[in-house]
Amino acid sequence: MRFFDSSSADQWFSAWQRHLDEIPQSLALSDSNESLTFAQVDILSGKIYSKLLSLDAPFGSVALVRTSRGVRNFVAMLGILKRGFAYLLADPSMPEDRIDFIRRDSSAVCVIDDCLYEDIIANESCKPGYEQVDDHVPAYLVYTSGTT
Repeated sequence: MRFFDSSSADQWFSAWQRHLDEIPQSLALSDSNESLTFAQVDILSGKIYSKLLSLDAPFGSVALVRTSRGVRNFVAMLGILKRGFAYLLADPSMPEDRIDFIRRDSSAVCVIDDCLYEDIIANESCKPGYEQVDDHVPAYLVYTSGTT
């Protein structure tokens, strides 16, 4: 488990804000399906952040990301980090029993799949900013296949 150092989290979000201020319309992310500017990434991740604020869960809670590979993963991860949660990536092609095990084992408070992602982006308002976290809040979790 990787923990945020609150000063490094603040430094990272400060650097992100500088990019937003200086080059908001510059390309930030691209995959074979879509391209997003820094401003667009910030707005979309702000919608994820806003949705996660509605969950009654403490800092460091886990949000499992099961979206298609590409920009959606980063947008979801950024929204999760803005909320002060830890992200956990899971390949959508994983067997359901493996996903269920990971969800239960990690105590994930939510699973963001393509369907929920699209619903959040279509219906949620953007929340600017991010939550201040202390030095002991996990940033991410990684589950391996067990063969490594």
